[in-house]
Amino acid sequence: MEYKTDKQAFNEHLAVWRSKGRTMDGIEFIRLTNGRYEAAVLDYGTQETSYLTGSGPYKTWRGAFSAVGAALDKIDSQG
Repeated sequence: MEYKTDKQAFNEHLAVWRSKGRTMDGIEFIRLTNGRYEAAVLDYGTQETSYLTGSGPYKTWRGAFSAVGAALDKIDSQG
């Protein structure tokens, strides 16, 4: 798996997963070796790359989940 920090790609691929009704299938949460957390979204087309929010890493799981929630709120408000 390749991880890239790209907020735009994170939001775009999350929107695709959401539109397909498979939001949770495209999201992953990662605990880093330093004890921090990242939220990532799989590339919908290849699923070989995951995009990080660009806002992390987060001190808590809550922070990582909140990043996804904020992105989903933004997607819903645009649709």
